[in-house]
Parts: sequence; C-alpha cells; structure tokens
Amino acid sequence: MGLLPKFVTTDDVRAQKTRLDAVVRSIDATAKTCATMPPDVRLAWEGFSKAWRGYCDAEDSWLSAAAEYDEGVAYEKQIADWQVRIGEVCKLAAPPIKPASPGLPEVPEKWHGTVRIVAAAGIALAAVVALRTVAR
Repeated sequence: MGLLPKFVTTDDVRAQKTRLDAVVRSIDATAKTCATMPPDVRLAWEGFSKAWRGYCDAEDSWLSAAAEYDEGVAYEKQIADWQVRIGEVCKLAAPPIKPASPGLPEVPEKWHGTVRIVAAAGIALAAVVALRTVAR
C-alpha cells in the first residue's frame, strides 16, 4: 500500500460492472439451458442474478463511487463462487474469474503530483479556516 490515497471514479465502477455483467449474463444463459442443474440451485442463482441486476442497473454516483466499487468487489467474489458451484453440474461458457484483490484502484502515476498539490492545498485551506475561526 502506498502513501497516496486510492481514488475511485464512476468510470471505475462502470468498468467493473460491465466486466462482471458479461460473466453474470453468461451464467444466466447456462442456468436457463442446463438440464442437470438442481432446482434449488437454479432458484438460488435466479435470486442472486436479480440482486446483481439491481446493483448493475443502478445509476453510478460520484458521491458513492467508493462504496459501489466495494460492493462490486463483494459481488465479484460471489460470482466466482457461483461459477464454481454451477460449474460442478453444468458446462460454463465464461472462463472463471479471479476476484480482484480488495481495495480501490491505485492512483495512476501521472496523477501523483496533482494529488500531492491538492492534498497540500486542502491542508493549507483547513489551517487558514482554523486560524480564522480562532481569531474571531
């Protein structure tokens, strides 16, 4: 872990959702056509898929991008588990996903200087506001 904070944008969240949605749709197609899938597994998958669809179709918000990204990381682990579970009884078309390591995307190298400047400006502004408040 570096000294610089990690940032996540709505673009990061949308990219994650798009990547995982392709896998979920592939599993959906398998679940609909697999005759050997037990009914309880199919029903459980349909419930998970419906929950995923609600998350995936929700509008991305910059105010909650980090929380949405973390939720996507949790979904990714569950999708990987579903691939194993369904893959035991049905042939899956999508290759297995490997859940990403927890945490947010790293700040690209080109932004390190900008992040330092913004952080320093924020600290300076907080100091000015604090001094002004005390002076009153």
